Amino acid sequence: MGRRVVGVTARQLKAKAKKLGVRLPHRTTLRRYGLTEYAWLKRLDEQGWVCPLCLRLPLGGKFVVDHEHVRGWKDMPDEERATYVRGLLCWQDNKFLLPRSFTIEVADRVVQYLRDYLARRA
Repeated sequence: MGRRVVGVTARQLKAKAKKLGVRLPHRTTLRRYGLTEYAWLKRLDEQGWVCPLCLRLPLGGKFVVDHEHVRGWKDMPDEERATYVRGLLCWQDNKFLLPRSFTIEVADRVVQYLRDYLARRA
C-alpha cells in the first residue's frame, strides 16, 4: 500500500505566516473574494510565500488579492468568485504591473515591444 501524504494544516500555515511576518487579511476581504483563511494561506504557500511577480515578501507582510474583473461579481456565490482569484501579490505589482485592463494580449505586446527595442540596440 502506498504512503498517504497528509496536507498542511491551517494551524501550520498560520504559524509559518506569523514567523514570516505575513499579515492575514480581514474576514471581510476574504469573503469579498470567496476565500477562506485556509484557502488564502494555502495559495500563499503554493506561491512560496512571496509575490509571484517580484519574488519578494511585501514590506509589512501585506498581500493583496489579484482577481480577474468580470461582470456580475457582486452577485456571484463565494465559490464562483474564488475561481477568478489569480493569486496574491504585493500592492506595488498589483497596481503597476497588473492594472485592471492588463490582459494576456497586452502582455504579449509588451514583450514584443521590449524585444523590438533590444533588437534595435544589437
